[in-house]
Amino acid sequence: RLFDEQPASRATALPLVEEQAEVRVLDREIDLGTLAQSALHTINHLFDIGGTDPGWQGPVNFVSLLLLTGEAPREVPLPYLVRAVEICRPAFAHLAMEVYPLETEDYRALARTGLDGVTLYQETYDRARYEALHPYGPKRDYDRRVDTPRRVLEAGIPFLTLGILLGLSDPARDLTRLFRHYRDLCRDFPAADIALS
Repeated sequence: RLFDEQPASRATALPLVEEQAEVRVLDREIDLGTLAQSALHTINHLFDIGGTDPGWQGPVNFVSLLLLTGEAPREVPLPYLVRAVEICRPAFAHLAMEVYPLETEDYRALARTGLDGVTLYQETYDRARYEALHPYGPKRDYDRRVDTPRRVLEAGIPFLTLGILLGLSDPARDLTRLFRHYRDLCRDFPAADIALS
């Protein structure tokens, strides 16, 4: 119903993608894009319209939004992340981000803007397997990745989701290490709300 009310020319005139990037994954080329800020405003409006549109049939069912960046700090730098949170925050009760590892001060800046959750996949706690999967680039730094949840919580972001990708290494060992990481973070940050995925 919402899309029917907009003229087709207006809906297609919005620049949805700010930058294009081509990535090779398993010998296949994949086109990726970074949402333009006008697209973020549109998304925000669509989810916020339930409270302002008298013709809306029922409650808005989306109260949480997870923004995804991938491992792309050049394409999605901190100022872009801050602006995305500013744009999307008013329409959602909970706003989280799955983002490449940042410094504590960067997470603080996002928290001040309204980000209240971060999702991070360690992928595997098997150091040798992790380094084999990430032979170059900033993601190769295993210790930085493992320490990222601590930086998130030190910055005052109250919700953290940790995850692994089962099957990259021995699942029983990875799950044991994930639970230990969870236990240690819960002990050190008792007020935090930490979930496992």
